[in-house]
Amino acid sequence: MNPKIYSSIAIFCFSLLAFASATQRSFNLYDEVFREHKLSYIDGDTISFLLVESAYDFEKPTVFYLPGSLPKPLIYEFEDGYQMIVPFQYFDTKALFKNYNVILVGKPFTPIHARETDLVNGLSVPDTSNPNCFDLKYLRCDNLDYLGKRIDFLINSLLEKKMLNDKRIIVMGHSQGGREAPRIAALNRNVTDVVILSASPYGRIQHILTDLFRDVLVGKRTLEDFQEYRTMMLEDFKSAFEKSDSLHCDRATSENLLGFASHTLDDLVQTRANVFYAAGTHDIPALYADQLLIDCWMRNKFNIVMKLYPNSEHSFIHVNPDGSLDYEIMYWNLVIQDVLKWLKKE
Repeated sequence: MNPKIYSSIAIFCFSLLAFASATQRSFNLYDEVFREHKLSYIDGDTISFLLVESAYDFEKPTVFYLPGSLPKPLIYEFEDGYQMIVPFQYFDTKALFKNYNVILVGKPFTPIHARETDLVNGLSVPDTSNPNCFDLKYLRCDNLDYLGKRIDFLINSLLEKKMLNDKRIIVMGHSQGGREAPRIAALNRNVTDVVILSASPYGRIQHILTDLFRDVLVGKRTLEDFQEYRTMMLEDFKSAFEKSDSLHCDRATSENLLGFASHTLDDLVQTRANVFYAAGTHDIPALYADQLLIDCWMRNKFNIVMKLYPNSEHSFIHVNPDGSLDYEIMYWNLVIQDVLKWLKKE
């Protein structure tokens, strides 16, 4: 037998064994089988992820998808039995699954799958002992330093287990996931491409303050009201340098505040990965798109592409002239098509 063919068969069989040992539940969505896998991390944290197993091919590049903030499950199940994965129900997944192995990474101490009746505002998972709070174990982990190292560990572990190859690894994230993606690339040199969707490159606090000041400019908020919020937020941020606070469900930890206030630029210039940055023109990240491009160029990082989507907001939903949202018009199909075209060229 040809040694190359023998090697490929051996790798494929080893991969199947790795899958079998870690296999949990499977879910049928979008004409594919999503298989749940689990990997022990640290301090009781188990990294749960979904692999599109039915379309798996060891030779294909791999896309890691990172969702936004809050302890939300990857799969929602509604009372009528309908199941969905945000944002995969908003676009045609065929081309993505055909050309890439896709891994969806769950949040720390958050189930992969949950029913709508078990969730709270924003379809998030509450602490079962206190439904008005999130699990304090999740809050302890919800900071950029921890989350970056967590996925760096996952990538390295899957490479060691021969569940993916190192030819091309893409990390794609939306919102907070888009903040995590550059950090992962800065930590893991196997990451070749980073896709940042609707994530503020100059930090969460600057994002919030800019959003509030925009309200002042259009007459939705008084300047006095903005100044009050601004003073409170900056005082909270400053205090994060001065103390190590205890966990509490109604406020962010110091690690969360400090980590997500940092600049994405700091991570981008530390990675050789190619970067695709996308935002809707009705979302705050669009205001910083040109500056991010300029800052990268000034630091000799030229492998970055920026794309803005007109009349689109944070979740790529169409914004009407009066500011209302038209949920019948979603731009996710266009965004993913542009990402796939860019990946093909890189």
